[in-house]
Amino acid sequence: MSDSAPKPKPPRRANGTFEKGASGNPNGRPKGARPPDILSPQNVRDTIYDAADFEVPIVLQGKRKKLTLFEANLLTLAMAGAGGDKASAAKFVDAIARASDQELRMMDATKKRIDGYSPAYRLETDPAKREELRKAWMRLLREAEGDRERTTRGIQKRRKKPDPWD
Repeated sequence: MSDSAPKPKPPRRANGTFEKGASGNPNGRPKGARPPDILSPQNVRDTIYDAADFEVPIVLQGKRKKLTLFEANLLTLAMAGAGGDKASAAKFVDAIARASDQELRMMDATKKRIDGYSPAYRLETDPAKREELRKAWMRLLREAEGDRERTTRGIQKRRKKPDPWD
């Protein structure tokens, strides 16, 4: 037989409620069961990104497409601006200017990072490894010059341009 008998449950009244001072949860809430702080900056940021990444179906030039909410809102803003809404046009141009400024800051940071460095591929003797390092170096140079790969799918399909560095 075991020495530990189950703890008796607190007494209840006839109507199902507990006596004063007694609880149906005598040990309390476990420490790890606390809900996340929904207003923490990280949670708010992640929720905003999740909402922006949510895909919605739209019809664009007679074809069904799926865009993220961010892309759909930006497209709506651009279309309203093109239709004559001056406030929308100003907001769209401002969004482009902010994105361009951020891109220029990233390019400057990349240029500072590689300034004065000699590419490692020149010292490599293995041809396969040398080619891999050369491509990585060329990709970094293109990024510093502002010619980087797109991170988005694009709203309309475009022909892929041949890569002059490969």
